[in-house]
Amino acid sequence: MYSSCSRGVPPSRGVSASLTPVLCLLVSLAAGCPAIETGIVAGQIVASAGLELSSPAVTDATQEKVGAPGVECTLEGTNKRAVTDSKGYFRYSGLSVGSYLLICKRTTSTGVYALLMPIEVPRAEQGAGNVALGALELTAAGSLQGIARLADQSEHTGISVYVPGTSLRAQTNAQGEWLINVVPAGSYALRFEKEGYRPLTLPAVQVPPGARVSLEARELNVSTGPSGSILLAGGRSLTGSRTVEVTLEGSQDASLYMLSESSDFIGATWKVMTPSTSWTFSGDGLQKLYARFSDTGGLETPPVTDSIIVDTTPPVDAQVRINSGMAVVTSRQVVLTLSARDQSSQVAEMKVSNDPALADASWEPFSGTREWTLSDASSQTAVYVTFRDELGNEMPEPVSAQVTVVTGTMVAGKLPASSQWTLAGSPYVVTGDLFVPVGGVLTIEPGVEVRFNGPHKLSVSGELVARGTATNRIVFASNAAHPQPGDWKGILFEDSSTDAVLDDSDEYLRGSVLAFTEIRDAVEGVSISRSSPLVTDNHFHHNGHGDSTLILSRSASVIRHNLIEQNTSRGIHAYACDARIVGNTLQENSGGMYLYAYSAQSCDSGEVPALIENNRLLRNTAGAIAIYGGAALVRHNEVRDNVTDSALNGSNGSGAAFSIGFGAPVIEYNLIENNRGPVGSSSTFSLWGGSMVLRYNTVSNPTTYEIHFPSGFLSEDVSASSNYWGTTDMDAVNARVWDREDDPTLPRVILAPLLSAPDPNAGMK
Repeated sequence: MYSSCSRGVPPSRGVSASLTPVLCLLVSLAAGCPAIETGIVAGQIVASAGLELSSPAVTDATQEKVGAPGVECTLEGTNKRAVTDSKGYFRYSGLSVGSYLLICKRTTSTGVYALLMPIEVPRAEQGAGNVALGALELTAAGSLQGIARLADQSEHTGISVYVPGTSLRAQTNAQGEWLINVVPAGSYALRFEKEGYRPLTLPAVQVPPGARVSLEARELNVSTGPSGSILLAGGRSLTGSRTVEVTLEGSQDASLYMLSESSDFIGATWKVMTPSTSWTFSGDGLQKLYARFSDTGGLETPPVTDSIIVDTTPPVDAQVRINSGMAVVTSRQVVLTLSARDQSSQVAEMKVSNDPALADASWEPFSGTREWTLSDASSQTAVYVTFRDELGNEMPEPVSAQVTVVTGTMVAGKLPASSQWTLAGSPYVVTGDLFVPVGGVLTIEPGVEVRFNGPHKLSVSGELVARGTATNRIVFASNAAHPQPGDWKGILFEDSSTDAVLDDSDEYLRGSVLAFTEIRDAVEGVSISRSSPLVTDNHFHHNGHGDSTLILSRSASVIRHNLIEQNTSRGIHAYACDARIVGNTLQENSGGMYLYAYSAQSCDSGEVPALIENNRLLRNTAGAIAIYGGAALVRHNEVRDNVTDSALNGSNGSGAAFSIGFGAPVIEYNLIENNRGPVGSSSTFSLWGGSMVLRYNTVSNPTTYEIHFPSGFLSEDVSASSNYWGTTDMDAVNARVWDREDDPTLPRVILAPLLSAPDPNAGMK
């Protein structure tokens, strides 16, 4: 095992593209095996094409480097040995975490070829990590030779000459001559030692491929002090006790030693030299111990050190969840989600039981999930779990999760004309498509859970009144043990459904309403077709695989104060007339908001432009707002940190904040900041159809352009005056706009006048 002299060997090579099979092997091993194999080191030995040691399968001598078969590779200090296959590949497995030294050799009729390099096997989540070395070139081995003498002596036998950490070594003869053969090309530290003499180190001896390097004569002087080293816990990297064994290795003249956890040795005392002793560390974690050695004449060594990880504490932050945190389940067959972490080592094993004393449980390997059968002793039941780390440190008390097991109420098909779902009947498990008929009313109490047992939907042709509270929401979710976006089809308000009636202050009076609900795991959370329920104070999350999370088709609904986040589809898809979308937060969705209309730049007769006001659009992908038709009023919104991966080109490209085609929105009093796209090819606003009025906004984004016309579809000039762009320099602002000044086929952007500071009314009211 190579642990201390990496400076004495050549640097690591990079990973070559020729090692793709090795990388694939490592990935497949880590991902596909029932028991993950760890501590793998793999690589390919290559040589110049045409050499005797290159692969006989290679017939094209123009290839620069080819695999070298039959090369013997060993890890210094271990019994690990491998021989490359017909393409030069080799592989070790089962290595422990630590540092190693790889030496590969092959003898041919033209000489010996070799390489040497250090390898670091990192710590991974489950033991040792895997290492792909890439393509390693074998070159002709060289040699080192020279003369080393003892001061004031006529006979110079027995001086050790070696490369630290390797088997490359020799001893001098009586004349002081020495020779080390088969030295791989590289730069080495070379050390000269003999008992009773001061050692000598040459820090960087260069050995070119195939070269015989002769060094100048060196002389060792009589030693002026001892030497020594220490080893903690027999060289182990981990210990479960703060008291460890310390092995002391000293030169013959080392008669005293001193130990300390501090490199300044304050408070430490000299003790008589002994082969081993013990030391108790003051705490857990990575601990270092320093040592000095002294001879009888008072000559001391510099500090030497060794380190070890001390772990005497059990795992922490332990948690168990039943069916992803459900409070109520309808089956005793559940899936547990388990987690814990260890501060110094790794969580290794766990016990699981329905008994708080864990009397019937036995230790099993730690896993993040586990299928489990709950106790049938009561409807209120719990699961208890404890963990221990790889050193056997066990938690003093188990953690638990409680759940209520109920049979629930199964529902499907057409509901009665008047239905009320109560907390006593919860959860309501939907086993087929569900319908609220024309003229019918479904009322759902706060705290009720509605769980869809498959790809079913709730269609509302009558009236749905689902009003939870801030502390007791109504939940619409999947009934799967492992819920996923798209498990059920969502809630659909049909044209015939009862519209909400609001008072002059927009407070709810009667009609269809979704308030203080949680809607998750659906394809499309809520779809509203030519009807107008009130949708307020809801939490939409982890929906996806549909067009959008919330869809409004020719709807005059009020959509307010909703949190719409972490959906794998767009947040809102809305007809750009009549709707009022106010005070919502749309964040971390696959797209923010999409507005459309059937008229390119206006609403139909009797309709008014949609109001998009006081919303936050944050960290959405695929841009924040796309407008394709209508004349929506977009004001007092905060549009920040959204991204697009769509690069600009001659006829396309999405804006990181706004993409506008065939619409005429008024965009005013908004904060539009830190939205971004592909480096060197992005814009904040992208207009490939329609137009816009842009005024009184604060606009500052790290995009290539703030405004960009990706095609020649537009002819009318665009008004973008009275905005603050982060500067009052008109040339600087013009440089961030791609318009007629850059392409005569494009319209002109009217920027003047510029605001000299942000409008105080910009942003959310």
